[in-house]
Amino acid sequence: MNPIKRLSAQTTHHVLALTLAAGCAISSPALANGEWKFELTPYLWGATIGGSVATSDGTEISAPAPGDSSFFSLDNLQGAAFLAFEAKRGQWRLLADGMYVSYSGDVRQGPLVTVSEEITGYIFEFAGGYQIASDSPWEVLGGARYFDVENELDLKPGPKGTTQKTWVDPFVGVRLTHPLSENWQLRARADLGGFGINADLMQNYVLEVDYQMTERARLRLGYRYLDADFEKDRFVFDASIKGPAIGVTFDF
Repeated sequence: MNPIKRLSAQTTHHVLALTLAAGCAISSPALANGEWKFELTPYLWGATIGGSVATSDGTEISAPAPGDSSFFSLDNLQGAAFLAFEAKRGQWRLLADGMYVSYSGDVRQGPLVTVSEEITGYIFEFAGGYQIASDSPWEVLGGARYFDVENELDLKPGPKGTTQKTWVDPFVGVRLTHPLSENWQLRARADLGGFGINADLMQNYVLEVDYQMTERARLRLGYRYLDADFEKDRFVFDASIKGPAIGVTFDF
């Protein structure tokens, strides 16, 4: 199995400073105009995971990530929770997104060997955004994404390895918000991060449509692709998480 990239328990101070700087923008005099608006979105992400993982308790064990298996397969899902929050005032934005998933499955490597695999992880995202003009559909984003991932691989017959790593990486990106009709709205987002600080590369792409169900509630349908490439101390998490999502956004 080719080695691939994943991280260590480093928490980089200048990366966190980027997030704090984005948050501090909320106190800027530029926010003096307009009222606060908030969005809270509980959602489900029907994601699949693919790529490569490896871990070590003395002996390195590697395996492909489950590929076609879904987080929402009853055979594989151990637990999941997803929640997004956004605050707006004037042209400024503050975004937060949190996700927890515990997933297990079997990956077979030849007729006589089975690898039992469990991936448990938290991913938290914090970002600031700025609408480039008051009438523009475009926003620029900057923030940080925190990963806390545990890989457990059990080779049968053979050794068992469990390793847990945490890391933080910055990202920059853009977001487009475009009304399609009176009740429908399109949102698209792309951001890149990592840049070798911890992960070699981190990519996140989101395409969503919102339907205004009531004055304060919108149905949100979308598709998300999140990829991270990290390796440290024989811990590998070079994986993409992708799939459709559905949620309800509450405006207040």
